[in-house]
Amino acid sequence: MCGLSLLVPAVVSSQTTSAIEVAALYEPETRYSIYRKGKKIGEHSLNISTTESDVRVSVESQITVRVLKVPVFKFSYQSSELWENDQLTSVESVTVTNRKTEKASLENINGSSTLRNDTGTTKTDLLPFATNHWHIGAVEQTVLFNTVKGTAGRVQVEKIPNEKLQIDQKELSVTHYKYTGDIVAESWYDSNNRWVKLAFLGSDGSQITYLINNP
Repeated sequence: MCGLSLLVPAVVSSQTTSAIEVAALYEPETRYSIYRKGKKIGEHSLNISTTESDVRVSVESQITVRVLKVPVFKFSYQSSELWENDQLTSVESVTVTNRKTEKASLENINGSSTLRNDTGTTKTDLLPFATNHWHIGAVEQTVLFNTVKGTAGRVQVEKIPNEKLQIDQKELSVTHYKYTGDIVAESWYDSNNRWVKLAFLGSDGSQITYLINNP
């Protein structure tokens, strides 16, 4: 989640693992805790179901920031992805920030993408990955579909291998990826290429961190 801009052709590595294989890394429901300044402010869930050739992914985030127990910021995010025969075919997302609602969608047909948001419709070259992070193939791209803004975001990704990450008193061997460009975020994957952590700056400059539960 995050990003914008126009496009250059995306890169799909021949070594990218199939969507069905990546889906098998997760439970039917995988949950993440969301933190700000060391305090838990919300939860994120990833629900994945598969058939012989299709993958359906439902994503949901709920964040509430309180000051003296009074809610001062609320964020709600829902997104769904459909993959058919190992190709992303559609994405639909709804984001509510306080009282502002943003809707975004992607439809991939005949080698091109149709993007829709609250300002209109745009057609672009094919965008094979979205910013929901569960599929490690996203780190190999130069353009991603921004599921919040409904735009194509150009990115550069720096890979930092062989890091150690402590989650719930368990040490994981992880690979750390830094996104810069239209999308600025950091994402971590364990040795099986399962997504375990996300970090980015909130609108007030504070770091928001997602950590997988029960790694």
